[in-house]
Amino acid sequence: MKRFAVAAFTASGLTVAALGPVSQALAAPSGPGSAQNTLDTLKANGFHVVINRVGQASLDQCTVTGIRKAGPVTVSADPKVVRTTVYVDLRC
Repeated sequence: MKRFAVAAFTASGLTVAALGPVSQALAAPSGPGSAQNTLDTLKANGFHVVINRVGQASLDQCTVTGIRKAGPVTVSADPKVVRTTVYVDLRC
């Protein structure tokens, strides 16, 4: 049982470390901001954002339900430009 707890704790720590700035996009002094603020922050930090939306409401009525980071992708060779994609889940 202790081994499982240590493994789970280690895995969650690695996930938080890997997401770094992504996790910070949701943090704000007054709590989580709007979905639009989250998207803007991620884009401002250089992430390519892909939105997965459930529902038909406008973006101002959506809440962020999850953020997942994909691996970096090289989009050009000279000069080398690497882009990291994040998938943002919204419930609207």
